Amino acid sequence: MTKPKHTHPLGVLQQIAQALKDYWYLMVILLTARLGHLGFAISLVLLILVFCGWPILRWATLTYQITPTAIIIHSGILVRHHEHIPYSRVQTVQRKQWFYLRPFQLEELLIETASHEGHAPEARLAAVPTTAAHLIARYRQTKPTATTGSAAVIPDQTTVATGTVQAYYRINPQDLVKFGLTSMIFVPFLLVLLGLYNKLPKSMTTALVTDATHLARVLLVSAIVAFIMIAWLGAFIWTLQRYYHFELTRQADQLETARGFFQRNTVSAPLDRIQAVRFKQNLLRQWLHLQTVQVLIASKAAGDEDDNDLVIMPVIQADQAMATLHPFITWLPTTLPSLTALTVPVDAIKSAMPC
Repeated sequence: MTKPKHTHPLGVLQQIAQALKDYWYLMVILLTARLGHLGFAISLVLLILVFCGWPILRWATLTYQITPTAIIIHSGILVRHHEHIPYSRVQTVQRKQWFYLRPFQLEELLIETASHEGHAPEARLAAVPTTAAHLIARYRQTKPTATTGSAAVIPDQTTVATGTVQAYYRINPQDLVKFGLTSMIFVPFLLVLLGLYNKLPKSMTTALVTDATHLARVLLVSAIVAFIMIAWLGAFIWTLQRYYHFELTRQADQLETARGFFQRNTVSAPLDRIQAVRFKQNLLRQWLHLQTVQVLIASKAAGDEDDNDLVIMPVIQADQAMATLHPFITWLPTTLPSLTALTVPVDAIKSAMPC
């Protein structure tokens, strides 16, 4: 893929959706402002240009190339930008495939390096063929076979070999249900419901409070429990669809996670870029001896995860975690070291205290 190519026209829809997400308040201002017919018509035309015209121009002026040595992005309407991202500098490759892109074998591609600033990736391709990510993965795993001057000679994309899968994990339905049942994410959902309650008209909330004072205590407690259960059920369903068919794969020196029902989110990161491994337990999972495993990477690809760290094992028994992870991250021990309580002699404490 050496010639500059446009992304698929369906990418315009994502550009429009992003514009609506960023500038929705302009529509609110237009609907609430007291404008005459002419002023309203002019404002409406300007909004259409903001929400539709600008995304179309951005799509029309963006092209990309996937070469054997780098990813090249050409973009910009008023000011042109040409970005060259060598594969050696790529930190993570993230693929997002919404359900409406699946029939067309398209996905959104986000490419980050460790030197990026802010939350935006270096490259965002809204709708490209799924083969683009596979081609990038093959080029990243292929080493130059010869050099001519300063240019590396790399095999053609038809001859680039795909690495074999060295380790594979897929969450089973029972573990996924455990993960959803023990999640504490229902607390933010509860806060959202309370926030919606505060948005209700004052007359309605006053009437609800007045009616509640006449209810028996048992009914009032039941209503509170039902309120909490609704938040918990919403969080449970959200967790299930988010980690639906979670997969972890090690291929050559790459670690790849894939998850999601409505949006299939795939993140690929080099093993040598993993900075640390974190084992987490909330209160419920401590009681049940369950753990969640995350890896720390210098990337925003896991920005929607807890603590902004990439989840590589949603839920696993604590005594099986190290042995299960060792095939994926070989520098981890197969068993946890035994820890003993640290005892300090009383005399040593007294001698260390200031007089």
